[in-house]
Amino acid sequence: MKYIKKYIVGPAILFLMVLLLKWFFGVFPEILEGVYQNGAFALFRYIYDYTIGYILPFPMLWISFGVIIYVIFIRKYGHKHLLSLIAQIFGHSLIVASLFYILWGWNYAQKPIAERLDLERVALDTLSLYNEATWAVEQINTLRSLLQDDSLTLSPQYESGVEMERDVRRYLSSALSLIDRPTPGRPRVRVLRPKGLLLRFKTAGIYMPYALEGHIDGGLLELEWPYTMSHEMSHAYGITDEGECNFTAFLACMHSEDPYFQYSAMIDYILYVMRDVYRANPARHKTIFSKLHAGFQADLQAMRENNQLYPDILPEIRDFMYDSYLKSNGVKAGLKSYSQFVGLVISYKSKPGNILEN
Repeated sequence: MKYIKKYIVGPAILFLMVLLLKWFFGVFPEILEGVYQNGAFALFRYIYDYTIGYILPFPMLWISFGVIIYVIFIRKYGHKHLLSLIAQIFGHSLIVASLFYILWGWNYAQKPIAERLDLERVALDTLSLYNEATWAVEQINTLRSLLQDDSLTLSPQYESGVEMERDVRRYLSSALSLIDRPTPGRPRVRVLRPKGLLLRFKTAGIYMPYALEGHIDGGLLELEWPYTMSHEMSHAYGITDEGECNFTAFLACMHSEDPYFQYSAMIDYILYVMRDVYRANPARHKTIFSKLHAGFQADLQAMRENNQLYPDILPEIRDFMYDSYLKSNGVKAGLKSYSQFVGLVISYKSKPGNILEN
């Protein structure tokens, strides 16, 4: 009992208060926006982004992981009893979990972006799906011809990830401001090495609240970087839902007027659309796919071959854990939230005055 009182009671009270506030913000999202998103969370962003995040030459991820591992598993002094050690590990774990919500996780209680933009829910029937696939093919073919009109894989366009990160930040903050989303601070998206750290878990990028930075896998082909960086930077601006981050990354890239960014976004988008087309009608999928630019098909093959360099590690366990994590934080669709991306784009394109209109 003395070990529970010494090591667990305080952290448990903190964690319960954090969960209570999470519930409260879910009931009153307007208070979340005023007090947390535009208050404490924005303050965290500005303080970190213009101090450590501005000057640190490597990902904060490594420091934050090191601190967490040290605090939970290593920093143990004078424990004569196993129960004391277990109680301290559990108590510190509760503190780490609480920090997750304080630094970022309370954003899960925000209003869905479809509600904020007053988007109508669309039913993806086969006709609307085929029409969207036709539009996506036209976009892909036009962009690929503009960038490199041949059947070879697309040549790299950037000299460094830092240069691309700068453009991602500019395009994303511009697009988010036009849909009334706050863009506090100067968030970073780091390129992780060695290659494959994330891809072996079938993940192109990740945002770590403890590090206050987004990350993409250095093993991705460069043509995947603009869209993936935009997705992870959307998380850094406080957007939690994966489908919504797909959507905001798409808006940023397509609104940028940079054909390379637009092409990067359209690659991801058309793969989502074509996946739905295949489920509806494999024969129609084959017909539509055959109309795609030969250069795009070469790029797609290069992406597939590149992904094969990093085979999955325990994919079933990974998917179960992440699906459970998303659902526990109010994302009812779990992993399926990624694919809600297509419906958001279709609904948004039908909205008068949308920023995708030419």
